[in-house]
Amino acid sequence: MNFQNAIENYFSNWANFKSRASRPEYWWAIVFVFFGFPFAFAVAFQFGLSLFTSIGFSTEEARTIMGTAGSIFLVFLIISLASLSARRLHDADKAGWWFLAIFTIIALPLVISWLCSKGTEGENRFGSDPLGQSPAQNNAAGADESSAEPNPNDPPPSLSEPAQLPSATHPGPADKPQ
Repeated sequence: MNFQNAIENYFSNWANFKSRASRPEYWWAIVFVFFGFPFAFAVAFQFGLSLFTSIGFSTEEARTIMGTAGSIFLVFLIISLASLSARRLHDADKAGWWFLAIFTIIALPLVISWLCSKGTEGENRFGSDPLGQSPAQNNAAGADESSAEPNPNDPPPSLSEPAQLPSATHPGPADKPQ
């Protein structure tokens, strides 16, 4: 997931506390919120002040209007970050309520480790994989069988079955015509 897709998902799911968010979606949105929003907010605040003073409001009235708008924006920001964090915890197959544990010093490292960890591959109790791949698709979409890691759940190969070797690209001694 690239930066643009992550931000689009962030805004379109700003109040969605039920699905899952991948690590790229979460961290790109966090970068945007902590670096992009303060800059955009400062520019919008200054623009709003100059706009309202130019149409006849006093500086104090313009600050009050912009302060109210900023407070509404802050509520949006808190809800959207809580939603994003809950969805990220859902991807790690944890309840979104665990996000409230960040307000305790003891549980903070645990929650941060969950936010940083890889999500559950495939579907979990909170929905489908946000990256859109199940474990079977990951194996099929990956490289060839020889470079794939063995699955510990697969039965061991039978000794009675012949080994399947790659075919030769040139004829061997047994393949020569007589």
